Amino acid sequence: MGWGNGDVIKFKGQSYGKLRRKYMETKELFEDPLFPPNDNSFGLGRQLTGRVQWKRPTELTESPRLFVEKASSKDVTQGRLGNCWLVAACAALTTVKELWKTVVPDYKLQEWDPTRPEQYAGIFHFRFWRTGKWIDVVIDDLLPVDAEGQLIFCHSTTQNEFWSALLEKAYAKLCGSYGALDGGNLCDALIDFTSGIGEMINLREGYSSLESKEQLRKQMLRRHDEHALMCCAISTSDSALFETRTKTGLVIGHAYGITSVKEINIGQAGLLSIFKTGEKITLLRLRNPWGSKEWTGAFSDGSPEWVKIPKSEKEKLGLTFEDDGEIPYEDFAAEFTDLSVCQLVNTSIFSLRKTWSDNNLFGQWTKPHRAGGCPNHDTFLRNPQYYFDVPKDGIELMVQIIQTDRRGVGDTSSSRRADYNSIGFHIMRVEDNREHRLHKMQKKAVTSDYCKTRSMFFQGNLDEGRYVVVPTTFEPGIETEFLMRVYSDAAITVKELTHDYPEPHWMCTPFCSAPTCVTVITVEGASELKAENTYCIIKVEGEQLRSNTVEGSYSPTWNLKGIFFRTDICKPIVVELWENRTLQRDHFLGNAVLTGSADNQMTSVKAPLVGRGQKQSERHPGEMKVVFITYDDLSSA
Repeated sequence: MGWGNGDVIKFKGQSYGKLRRKYMETKELFEDPLFPPNDNSFGLGRQLTGRVQWKRPTELTESPRLFVEKASSKDVTQGRLGNCWLVAACAALTTVKELWKTVVPDYKLQEWDPTRPEQYAGIFHFRFWRTGKWIDVVIDDLLPVDAEGQLIFCHSTTQNEFWSALLEKAYAKLCGSYGALDGGNLCDALIDFTSGIGEMINLREGYSSLESKEQLRKQMLRRHDEHALMCCAISTSDSALFETRTKTGLVIGHAYGITSVKEINIGQAGLLSIFKTGEKITLLRLRNPWGSKEWTGAFSDGSPEWVKIPKSEKEKLGLTFEDDGEIPYEDFAAEFTDLSVCQLVNTSIFSLRKTWSDNNLFGQWTKPHRAGGCPNHDTFLRNPQYYFDVPKDGIELMVQIIQTDRRGVGDTSSSRRADYNSIGFHIMRVEDNREHRLHKMQKKAVTSDYCKTRSMFFQGNLDEGRYVVVPTTFEPGIETEFLMRVYSDAAITVKELTHDYPEPHWMCTPFCSAPTCVTVITVEGASELKAENTYCIIKVEGEQLRSNTVEGSYSPTWNLKGIFFRTDICKPIVVELWENRTLQRDHFLGNAVLTGSADNQMTSVKAPLVGRGQKQSERHPGEMKVVFITYDDLSSA
């Protein structure tokens, strides 16, 4: 699933095409009954000061335009709503034309055409991505203005340009009201604009060392080249500091769009005496949703650093000032606390360095058996479970859990807006052949944070093996729907574990026995062998599991782990050892024969290698290290 349109859902069944044709034929202007021009659509829980009217752009200017020239970050200025998170994301959106063309579909058709006034019907539409689907939102163009006829909420610095105000209205309708936008999450908006993978990075945790800061700098340069959208903010837990300024002029509790990340050669500019970071410096261009510049440090407007750089060098680097400002990366890392990055994956439009395999699974937490809460609770494994195989060591993986968006649910006034549930996920390394649900905790591979946010994210590397991922709410008993997205740089398939243990097919029930116990076995390795390139095979009651070949060792380590549901505990467990021969048939080196009862006791043995069949009494060189346990309760493993 990429950033493109894919399947588009009509929001509340409204069809832009049908409605537009209807109102063009009747020569009337569309007025949206689902988002009327009244206080219900405001949903602010407070009165706006002054007189408020709803007017169409044609009533505010003689020549309204959707876009003047082209979309740019200066088209988006915050109004009287506390939605800098949305406005900053809009500013970032303008940096990638292919993306805003998705959010603003048919933008040429929607544009006002003064030569064809009959084409205007007062109706527009925008698209946003929500939990796996693109949603087409239809609106009229009635916008709230004050007594002077100035737009109250988001607006462009160009008087007759209206795309940002109309986009904000469409997003408000999707969320339930303008008030639902009063406070939000940068990542949510970025994901809604792109269908990308969103990540929130706390710059105060894990980025204090020079090495980690350098790693992040390179990552931001790479992400910008890959057309990722980025925003940043300075957070505070002290409400008294909210919207106050730092010593360098930045606003605390305010979101900024990052519209450019570039490296410049300061050696050629004669700035080596000022900056000690080498011949190059990384500059970030910030867009303030308020439409004004604040940064007063290095490379701020009129600073001595710019005076020393020739105009031709600035133009070559594409460094323009307008209402955006540049900040060196080192100052950015020191000043800001939060970075939101939305990566675009699996797209054929951009030439990315990696091609990602994707899996998208819809699920839900439901009581009583699929809403167990986080690992702190005994009921944790009563959650949806999914498994996947990593084919080799070092595979890069991205996992994102997105819960149903709660804006627009029920009463959408800001004072009673529903909060998100605290969510997260846990990934465990499991047996290489597991196909049934876990009933016992296994080795942790990844545990995400748990936050009251719409989505949680992990990106990292996993070694070869089978894994189970368990998405959860923090508290048990909470019901809601979610989307799990898994991207990897190698082809993998993610499947849900739905059954607790194997059950005989109804057609063979009279002839087949149900399992009575379950064995978990790990073949750790072998020693004192006479062959170098070897693998092992676990065989239990007609089922088998094979390891990879370990080359060049007389004491190989496999750590092959399997789970086997059994009907006859009297039958032995057999572990065969084979030599992998490239040009000949593989050679049998012996096997270990294990027996035991369903006593729920862990057994660790160094089993000698013997022959098979009638030659079982023959001793072969070497021995195997095996650990196994058999449970008499199928739900114990």
